[in-house]
Order: sequence, then C-alpha cells, then structure tokens
Amino acid sequence: ALDASREGKPLILSGMFPPHELFTAMDIPYYVAENHAIMTGQSNPEMTVPLMEKGESYGMSADICSPHRVAVGIARSGMAPRPTMVVSTATTCDQTLKLYEILADLYTVPSFTVDSTFRLDKASMTYGKKDMLELIRFLEGQTGKKLDFDHLKEVLRLSMVSYDYWEKICDLRKAVPCPAGGRSGIKDLTVIQTACGTELGVKYFQARYEELKEKVAKGEAAVSPEKHRIAWLYVLPLFDLKIADWLEEEFGAVIAVD
Repeated sequence: ALDASREGKPLILSGMFPPHELFTAMDIPYYVAENHAIMTGQSNPEMTVPLMEKGESYGMSADICSPHRVAVGIARSGMAPRPTMVVSTATTCDQTLKLYEILADLYTVPSFTVDSTFRLDKASMTYGKKDMLELIRFLEGQTGKKLDFDHLKEVLRLSMVSYDYWEKICDLRKAVPCPAGGRSGIKDLTVIQTACGTELGVKYFQARYEELKEKVAKGEAAVSPEKHRIAWLYVLPLFDLKIADWLEEEFGAVIAVD
C-alpha cells in the first residue's frame, strides 16, 4: 500500500466487508481503514485519544465507535498512504457507511459502495450479482486493468480454504478448557481481512488450526484454571486489549466466542 501510494499507482482504501478477493485477483493493493485504525491504536496507545479528538473535531460524535473516529483522525493527520479510490459496503452499521463517505470526501477520490443484500432469495442474488459486476467495472475503470475470471476462481478457492480453517478454529474454541485466549481472535480477524485469497493466508490458518488442535488433544488451556467462559458480542475495546488479560488473570475468564 505504501509503495503504491509513493509511486502514484492505484490504491484502495477499503471497508471491512467488501469482497477483498476481487482486489487480490486484480492485483490492486488495499488497506482497511478500520483495521488500520485498530492496529495504530494498539501499537501507539498514546496516540489514540488525540486521533479520536481529531476525528471528533471534524464533526464525528464521541459516541461513534473508536476505530471510525481514529480512522478520520489518521486521514486528517496525513498518517496513512493516500488512496486513489474508496470501496465500502452498506453493512454492517450506519456509521460504517458514513465513515467511508467522509474518507472519500477528505481524500477527494472516487468511491463505490456495495449495496449489500439482506436476503438469500433469487431477487436478492440477481441484484447482488448486478452490483458485483458494477464494482468490477468501477475497479477496471479506475485502474485500467481487466479482471481475469480464471485467476479470480483460484483466489476464491484459496479464500474458501482460509475461511474453512477459520470455522474449524472457532469450533475448537468450544472445547473445555478453551485453547485460545481473548487476544487471538482479534489476530485471526486481522489476518482474514488482509490475507484472504492468498497462499500466505492459507498457511497461517492451517498452522493456527494445527496448533489449537494439538492443544485441545493435550487439554491445554489458554486460561488456567478456567472458571468462566464469556461470549463477547462483537469485539473487544480494540484500542486497549489489556481488558482481555485482566479478565483472564483476575477472574479466570476466557473469551470463547467473539
């Protein structure tokens, strides 16, 4: 992403939920604004509040999710590679939809929003297919590249292997004791965001699955003794994951589902 920005090549600023496999198949570098904001906050906690405030001073409510405020703060500070386009989705919340409108406006670049379908009936699939073809035309128009559908099929095959391993990893977390702690689920999410559809992504998830499978077979616990099992809806406060360590150390509580 940084090289593309420096060399003036196409670069996508993406949401978390567009089909990243399309970007990979077309060899277009991308980075995910929310994920980048999360990693920035985790790596530099002292920067989190100032970046949030910079987002808020642009008009974002203090009640909006921290990654969204940080993402705008990063863009306003010139701390990220400058994209040539923005691609987002209409899911999963209204503020995500608005975030990428704001970022496209800040960078003054073209944008495309995937109008995600909410059902799996025939009409929805027909609409979704039309929308995907529009996205492909948008990407081809912005980059001058043509999508190779045979290459896309291979990228999708690799992506499905990664997702299948990820599902198996989630199943292994059902074991008592749970083999994985609270931080690791965030790491897996980050890898699926940045490496789905690649050989590297498959290698990561395969190794991760084998590691946890061995731990389950040996009865190894992420938290010992395991006193509580938590289903954490959505995600942890991502700018400071020490809350997961505190739950584990103070209460013997493992986040088995997130």
